[in-house]
Amino acid sequence: MIKAVSFDIGNTIYLASQNQTVLNELSQILNLPLEQVKRTFRQIFNKNNGDLRELTEKFCKELKSNKFNEILFFFENLSKKSEKNQYVDKNITKLIKKLKKSGIKVVLSSSSNILKNYQLDEEILKHVDHVFRTYEVGYLKDEENYYRFIEKKLNLKPEEILNVGNSLKYDYEMPKKFGWNAILFNCPEKGCKTVEELSKEIEKFLSI
Repeated sequence: MIKAVSFDIGNTIYLASQNQTVLNELSQILNLPLEQVKRTFRQIFNKNNGDLRELTEKFCKELKSNKFNEILFFFENLSKKSEKNQYVDKNITKLIKKLKKSGIKVVLSSSSNILKNYQLDEEILKHVDHVFRTYEVGYLKDEENYYRFIEKKLNLKPEEILNVGNSLKYDYEMPKKFGWNAILFNCPEKGCKTVEELSKEIEKFLSI
């Protein structure tokens, strides 16, 4: 029986009004292979807590890059641009309220430290039990300990938690691998495309 629903923050709670190609742009600025940049970005920004300048220093040091000022400017500009281009779908807020009224715990989850400075919608936070961020927990979404940490905080078993997110790997395959249930939402490959579809899929899990 599902007792908690975990929503990813970026592109699930917050829906981007334009596509971001952050890693591709970073790869071009640094003139380094995309996979190398992607791997380092995750290890630095998704697993460490700190201010933007500190994390950018670690990022550049790990990649042996002398483009600190250029990369810092890129991140600062990205934060402003991303915050401006993010909005909360009010139907998501209604869905969260509905879940809470039915006695389901609701939690939010995020990987990116870039989202750290976003002011989460106050109306949503009123109905949220916990907010988990990988850089605060100290584990990534492809690490089992991340899920065990949340289960312990919620005092729930893996099969009692349903994850909702837009990433096929990190919001669907990984949660299922570690025993959670999962639904894809706002994912280019497959899954629910509207909040109405998502609500119906969640209802199916709650009725099991």
